[in-house]
Order: sequence, then C-alpha cells, then structure tokens
Amino acid sequence: RRAPGSESLKSWLQTALSQPNAKTLISPLPLDHRVAVYSLACKSFARALHIHPATTIVENPPDLSDKAFGRPLFVHIAAVVALSGSKANLSSPVALLGGLLDLEYQFWRRRISKDVTHDDWADAMAWLALVQGATVEELGAAASRLGIAYSDLKYWMRLVYGDPADLAKVAALEHDLLNEVLIVQQLGTERG
Repeated sequence: RRAPGSESLKSWLQTALSQPNAKTLISPLPLDHRVAVYSLACKSFARALHIHPATTIVENPPDLSDKAFGRPLFVHIAAVVALSGSKANLSSPVALLGGLLDLEYQFWRRRISKDVTHDDWADAMAWLALVQGATVEELGAAASRLGIAYSDLKYWMRLVYGDPADLAKVAALEHDLLNEVLIVQQLGTERG
C-alpha cells in the first residue's frame, strides 16, 4: 500500500532530478510533500532498526514548515530523532542536529564505552573536526589539555575514525552541519 502523497512525491523527485543541475541543486521539497516524506522515512527507519514506533510518531509529524525542511535530509533527521524518543524540538533544525548528535553519543556509549562522558566525547570530536586529523599522541596531548578524563578515548577514536593509510593517525572529520553544531555547542561550555 502506498503512503499518502507518495505519487506526487515521486513526481516531484523525477522533475527535480531531470533538471540540468540535479546533482548539485535540487529544488526545495514542497511543503505539501514533507509530511509524506516524514511518514515514509519513519517507516523505513523503523524497519531498518527493527522497532515498532507509536502510530502517533509516524502519523503526526512535527511542524515541517521551516525553510530547512525543504531539504529532505532535515525531514529524515526529524524522523530518526522522533523514532529515538528524543525530547529535542523536532520543529527546530538546530535542535534536531543537537538531537542527532545526542544519538551519536549514545551510540558511542553503547558500542564503545560507558565510561566516556558526553563532554569528553564532544570535546574530542570538536577538536578533531577543527584540526582535521591528528596522530593518536597529538589527540592524547590535546585530550589532556582539554581536561578529558577518559584516557582510552584516543584509542577508541583511532579505532572508529582511524586513517587506513597511517595506523598511528586519526583521520580528519568532514566539515558538515553536525560538526559545526558540535563545535558551537562545545565552545559554549565551561571547557570551550
């Protein structure tokens, strides 16, 4: 069974992709298509995560009228953050990115170590984004200067973000919206 609006969404996507600059510039997602995209994204992410979200999450999307939700990425982020049960303001693009960062930190805690604090993780990530890669020793020295208590964080960073060409190096993190929000958040903290 097709989701409401999926045919018009398909039509919008086909039109957007047929434009000469489609690979670099796609027209904003129309407001009347955003709910369908949100609903489809919730269902797809729920299937992939093997969860059964409350019907209210899927069928009652947040306010998607902000200009940022013209970018399908933000609609998808709203779906992921909503499915996580986050208390982030789902109608605020900046709050959504903060909610997504919280999910990444929770991933670290579950998969890597429950001993790493949010501030230690976020400071190390922000530092790596700013310096664009470092050796494990440089990361360790920076962690010490930043007051990061979890001494094994440098090894976990190497394991997750290691540079395959140099085993002693943690690769550069991409400049993206998440890292920008992370850097701004951490600059506003006591250690920032």
